[in-house]
Amino acid sequence: ALLANGGYFGWLAWHIGSLESSCQDALKARQWDVLADKGRRLSWWRPNQDSSWMFRAHAAHEKGDLSDAAFYLGQLPDRDHKTPEALVERAALLFGPLNQPLEAEATLRRALRLNPTIVEAHRRLIFFYAFTLQRKKMVDQIQSSIEWDCDLPETYLFLVSQDWLSFSNAY
Repeated sequence: ALLANGGYFGWLAWHIGSLESSCQDALKARQWDVLADKGRRLSWWRPNQDSSWMFRAHAAHEKGDLSDAAFYLGQLPDRDHKTPEALVERAALLFGPLNQPLEAEATLRRALRLNPTIVEAHRRLIFFYAFTLQRKKMVDQIQSSIEWDCDLPETYLFLVSQDWLSFSNAY
């Protein structure tokens, strides 16, 4: 039983390593269909690892399937150090071409919960709250960005103009 068990785990480690290597090769060769297939297999074997979801997201993005790319980036585990930055990329897709700003806001909040020092996440949330006239949330986000030393010059412009700020293109 121990020998069979050891053989299985040895095969599993080899198989997962082989899939990851195949994904790396497909990425370098820009073979998006192969990368999507190998990434899918890899995520089946290792659903809690970031690399499989990153491979799948990259393939989906390159194939023009932005909704799948955003979905895959949302599957990244919280404990991985790459997740917060990937979530900012997910939010860019959600704010932009996918037009899901509330999901983008939640994604940026998750990114900041994992790493509160991401300047771009603070900047985007401040702008979103300013643009949607959510002044209390905007001020709270500004204070958070200042607290985490993630403030930019425009942060103070939003803070000073909180009572009268509006956008002519907000419609």
